Amino acid sequence: MMNSNVNLSAPIGVLVLLGAGFLFFVAALVLLQSLVVRKRGRARVVVLAMLVIACGYLAAILIFSLASHEKVLAQGTEKHFCEIDCHLAYSVANTRQSKTLGNPPNQTTAQGIYNRRDD
Repeated sequence: MMNSNVNLSAPIGVLVLLGAGFLFFVAALVLLQSLVVRKRGRARVVVLAMLVIACGYLAAILIFSLASHEKVLAQGTEKHFCEIDCHLAYSVANTRQSKTLGNPPNQTTAQGIYNRRDD
């Protein structure tokens, strides 16, 4: 079973990102041209459009972030991400309890881990 960390199909997510970037780039070019020819009214409209594009994209990121949920995977189950081009996956191969974390000289104690309860 493959688990992904995205709520949206990877190709659609990439198209949305590229589309928003393209619209923002075109708006920036129109803004620059408007300022050069001193069309202040058009420049204001373009700045407003750029704000709408940026806020819309950030709102979509926030909505998808809030709609996502944590999923505990069984040991050895792969978690896939960045599926559009790199097809990376990671999994937990082994676990063990320890009172210390890290290697000397940067070793620290694992405070509170043993007393924590996951409800």
